Amino acid sequence: MKGAHKADGYGAAATECGDRVEFFLTIASGAVVDAHADAEGCANTILCARAACLLVRGKPLVEARRAASAQGLSEALGGLPAELMHCAEFVADAMEAALDDAIEVMREPWRKHYRRGG
Repeated sequence: MKGAHKADGYGAAATECGDRVEFFLTIASGAVVDAHADAEGCANTILCARAACLLVRGKPLVEARRAASAQGLSEALGGLPAELMHCAEFVADAMEAALDDAIEVMREPWRKHYRRGG
């Protein structure tokens, strides 16, 4: 979780097969100014993580949540086959956690320095 204390929004998820992703968001005026991912796993997980970052940048938090949903990721990537949707779903879960964290930090900025696991 290195760097999470600097991010305005942080979210992470991992799968049983060993794939993992962490998102670090920078928020200003209620919108995602920047998004970075640290992802390990199969090519589809890494691709979904990168797409999620691109899809949320510049968007208000509510719009970012819709854009980085599993369905939104699949559509942005030209459609994922059913057997690969789990990659988009787990990446979307991590992004949702980062967006939720950003909302909490906006409401109570002190939380940024006391994240779970940090």
